[in-house]
Amino acid sequence: MIPLTVGEEIIGIWELKSKQRDFFNKNKVHHMENFVQILAISIINQRAQAELRERVKELSCLYNIAQIAE
Repeated sequence: MIPLTVGEEIIGIWELKSKQRDFFNKNKVHHMENFVQILAISIINQRAQAELRERVKELSCLYNIAQIAE
């Protein structure tokens, strides 16, 4: 199990399983840890973009209300 972390925040866990004994050697685990770090950053980026789209909607609505109030 590899935690998906950004800074000190854990946003998920990547669980790896194999029926083959000792399938995950140190090299494979290292590559998976790097991949999981990139995945965590991508998830945080996607969340931030979604939040920004919501703020744009809110600001557009407030702008329209201000235009009507004028």
